[in-house]
Amino acid sequence: MKKYITAALLFCSALTAACSKETAGSIDAGDTGALEMRVSATRAEADGEYDPLQRLAVRIYRASGELLRQYTAETLPSRLELLAGEYRVEVDAGEAVPASFSKRLYKGEKTFTVAAGQTTVAEVECKRQNVVAEVKFDATVSAAFGENFHAWVVAADSFDEGQVQQGGVPALNYTADGTGYFTMPEGVTTLTTRFEGTHPDRGVIVKEGRFEGVQTGGKYSVSFRFSKDLPGFIECFVVKVDTSTDDYDDTFPFSPEPSIESDGFDMDQPQDFIPGTTAPKRYMITTMAAVRSVVIGIGDDSYDVLNDTTEGIEVVRESDLSLTVTLSDAFFTGRPGGSHPVTIRVTDSAGAEATAISEYRLQGLLPIEKTDYDLWTNSLTLRALVLDPNVTAATFGLRVKDGEWSDAEGVSAGEGIYAATFTAEWEESTNA
Repeated sequence: MKKYITAALLFCSALTAACSKETAGSIDAGDTGALEMRVSATRAEADGEYDPLQRLAVRIYRASGELLRQYTAETLPSRLELLAGEYRVEVDAGEAVPASFSKRLYKGEKTFTVAAGQTTVAEVECKRQNVVAEVKFDATVSAAFGENFHAWVVAADSFDEGQVQQGGVPALNYTADGTGYFTMPEGVTTLTTRFEGTHPDRGVIVKEGRFEGVQTGGKYSVSFRFSKDLPGFIECFVVKVDTSTDDYDDTFPFSPEPSIESDGFDMDQPQDFIPGTTAPKRYMITTMAAVRSVVIGIGDDSYDVLNDTTEGIEVVRESDLSLTVTLSDAFFTGRPGGSHPVTIRVTDSAGAEATAISEYRLQGLLPIEKTDYDLWTNSLTLRALVLDPNVTAATFGLRVKDGEWSDAEGVSAGEGIYAATFTAEWEESTNA
């Protein structure tokens, strides 16, 4: 199953932060808009020490094709303002090399429109530009050949040792299980594999195979197995082909800062939450370094969800770099009605930090303010936020300690607010 994690990076940048053909001071703020670019990409499961994000290139073009801005990982700004109009963004991550066990390249582009005074979101999906070749050796291979075996994979129609030794074709030599990345030469759609092993009794054994019609982004696997029971011994190597694309890849977040994303709802919009009715709210968190802490705050309360167990907060940790946090009914139980900002603060082991805030509206009695009561006239106004669309009336109750309840019908004040005022009953008399 494909997995994609989209990490947002807000580009709203100072005009002098990178190469630009606009003159400083020439832009009217009323004609500009902000660009928020979201980039998602796939990566190999085994990254080693190679990080494609260290070799980042972002280019922004006018609709006419003229290059307007270009950035690297070091110069990438945190804020970018553009004149209203049509643009195209291109993103490269990594390097294009003929063949490598680590180096690879991802590309993506997106056309977008910037509107004056608005933030435009451009989502760019970067796809791997390499062909992946995976080689696996069964334990029977090392048992039969010791260390005297290896397998070549070359991007060519056939194996030519002279070309391989001279570097004339993209080639990788596997001496153990491994994954390699090929940038296919123009017009070449074949990967050729060649196993070579020296058996102590039977001498040199060679086995060749071919993958034809390979596609960019595809993954091709070859597995070698040795069995002395198979006739001829040379037919004992089994080749398995997997032409799936991207399905075996993990994901990497584009931004070096932790990413906090909502699942199925918009964090920028207030969320109405009715316990027992509203579905739990889930957040997806990803980081570039191992997650160090996740702290959730609401009102005066703060919860360290990685170290403490809190009713209503569920944490599922997929890896050191990703987890999900779910808020359910119990988290909001006992809190008054009204608006409650919920803050999620994430830090990783590299010191990077990110904060997200969601506003939740809870159904129930609103806190009493000073303007709601008058001690001189002995009056009190109660208010409640009602979010259930099936409710069209609200009844309020008030009583003195250990006394009888007094009820009053609420009057709608708009936006789901109902209110009722309680006033003491007075009797006029003359004081002797």
